[in-house]
Amino acid sequence: MAHRTLLEDVISNACSAAFQDPRFHPLHERELSNISVEVSVLSVPQLLEYDDFEDLLQKIVPDIDGLILNHKGQQGTFLPQVWEELKSPKEFLEHLCMKAGLSPIIFEEHPSIYRYRVEAIEDSFDAIEAL
Repeated sequence: MAHRTLLEDVISNACSAAFQDPRFHPLHERELSNISVEVSVLSVPQLLEYDDFEDLLQKIVPDIDGLILNHKGQQGTFLPQVWEELKSPKEFLEHLCMKAGLSPIIFEEHPSIYRYRVEAIEDSFDAIEAL
């Protein structure tokens, strides 16, 4: 859910991704000429009602849906772009569980799943710099 303007959010998230993501070394100036930027604007997440895991698998739309999994304070999200790597709904959900620090058997407890869509805007660094 949005808690600041889109511009503030883009700036904050870009700086975090470039310099504060513990999975990667901070971005260096010499890398700037090789950067492309993609901004994903998310729709408002909607709770996805489902009866069981099989029903959930049927309701997910590959390549379109981004998902948020929330269970007892643990949360993870995958943008729709993750479908490029995780092709099946089952695999997508299993990896989403792992990202949230949960076991895939968590679906026996019926965790909250939210669906959202994304408008992705991509450009090269040169075009962004010109702005």
